Amino acid sequence: FSVVELTPPPAAKSFFTSLTSLSPAQRATEYVTRSRLKNMDRAILYLQGGPGFPSPAAGLDISVSAGAGSWIGEALGGAGAGGFERVVLLDQRGTGASTRLTRQSLRLRFAGFDEEEEEDDELAGRVCEYVKCFRADSIVRDAEFVKEALMVPLLEEDGGVGRTAGPRPWGAVLGQSFGGFCILSYLSLIPHPPRICLLTGGIPPLLEEPVSLYESLFRKVRDRNDSYYEMFPEDVGLVKRIVRALDREEVKLPSGGILTPRRFLQLGLGLGGS
Repeated sequence: FSVVELTPPPAAKSFFTSLTSLSPAQRATEYVTRSRLKNMDRAILYLQGGPGFPSPAAGLDISVSAGAGSWIGEALGGAGAGGFERVVLLDQRGTGASTRLTRQSLRLRFAGFDEEEEEDDELAGRVCEYVKCFRADSIVRDAEFVKEALMVPLLEEDGGVGRTAGPRPWGAVLGQSFGGFCILSYLSLIPHPPRICLLTGGIPPLLEEPVSLYESLFRKVRDRNDSYYEMFPEDVGLVKRIVRALDREEVKLPSGGILTPRRFLQLGLGLGGS
């Protein structure tokens, strides 16, 4: 995860510059010690959509300037009037700086996974148990762990005996798409969820069984693909040729990754938002 905050120069600039020579663990310790957060009332947690996408990199993937159409800038821009002082961008399990969950990572962890042989029920069971660790219920518990790690421990006196202070929930959480699914898990599972919950298009199914919803989704995806190819029939042969070429030869992307056939076909995600 990463933290975006308003820092008054020049003292803050000097502090952050001094961290460059430290390890990530040392930088985290120094940050917590300096911040001495007693609560998270003025911090907002961001839960990315997907699932499968990392949080945006502040200043690169998303602006932090108020008035530039940036929700981060707007959230921090009102800090002086009782708004937020920090935005915490969480890389959910399986994404970004967290432990990756990909077809390749599963092959490395589970010998024999995804090989063209007879199905192995025992192996499939072990893979499923592992993948279940990446669900929304684990993600919101991770968010609670991150929150506690950012704050200093507090004790209050109880008849002369020190005990842990009361609940200190997030000031707010913003969930984009799948992040909204995570927010409902937050509200369902965590005794003291964020004080304010903001959902942008991410409301999970509450009244229908998942199977019927995925069947409906499959039909919708097929219809959108059919509509695209009716509009651009010349792309049918072109897409097939590209997929066959990528299947034969490894193509590296400027970012360092590999353009696999499946990755190429993910361009179709744009059909769902157009």
